[in-house]
Amino acid sequence: STHLGHSFPTRRSSDLKLVVYFARLYTPNPTLSLAQFLDLKDHSSISKMYSSVKKMLEEEKNPFVLSLREEIKNRLNELNDKKTAFNSSE
Repeated sequence: STHLGHSFPTRRSSDLKLVVYFARLYTPNPTLSLAQFLDLKDHSSISKMYSSVKKMLEEEKNPFVLSLREEIKNRLNELNDKKTAFNSSE
């Protein structure tokens, strides 16, 4: 999308791609449900966004970004472990 005649992604576009990426990784929701929830055209939008972020992260070489990615992954896994432990104790 463009902003004031410039052809660079808007902040919302970048944020939305990250939301889609993490939603696909850490929720059981199908792509169609995510597309509807995020008010996107269809499930292929979800797939394209997910793929673009995944590719960007796989090609990332910046040590800060790599450590941040690992930290996010670890914290999300911890949350998932706590959720699993809570659900199994019921």
